[in-house]
Amino acid sequence: MKEKGMFRTKVFGGFNKKDVFEYFDSLKTQIHDENSDLIEKSSKQTEEIEKYKAKIQELEAKIKKLQDSSDDLEQENKAIKQDNLKIAKLENENSSLNDEVSKLNSQLVEENKYKSHCNELSRKIIKIESEMLIKDSKIKKLQSDYQALATKIKELPELDQNTMPNAKESLTSLAQILGGTNVLIDSVESLKKEIKED
Repeated sequence: MKEKGMFRTKVFGGFNKKDVFEYFDSLKTQIHDENSDLIEKSSKQTEEIEKYKAKIQELEAKIKKLQDSSDDLEQENKAIKQDNLKIAKLENENSSLNDEVSKLNSQLVEENKYKSHCNELSRKIIKIESEMLIKDSKIKKLQSDYQALATKIKELPELDQNTMPNAKESLTSLAQILGGTNVLIDSVESLKKEIKED
């Protein structure tokens, strides 16, 4: 094949027909080859464009999914914040309730001490009452003896000087014992009233 633009000339002028046709054929082949190359490249580029479009659609779907997830996460975040506020409020209420429980426990301890004190006083009163019953029976016996002794003293015509002071002293002692016993009875009754009032 001849180089481009190089045609043999004829003796009578003009170009060699065969060379021109060969040139056109080579141009045609070259154009066809280039056109095939361009079609092939275009086809490949179209395939790549379709791949990129598919990739773009896939990425857009992922972006939408992420945006939806982001919206969901934002809603969840708001719900978590609200839950945290509720938790903080409940913790404050729990702290207040714990303070109240502590106060009630302190009051309960004091009440238990008071009850224990009252129980102790009740035991003492029962013991005193028991002792009082014993003393009361002794007092009644003493009163009876005192009455009998007083009666006998009145029946005696005369007492000598030595016996009279002893008899008076015995009567005075008995009177003091009776008076002390009355004071003790009053004290027990007063103590009972105090316990009932408490």
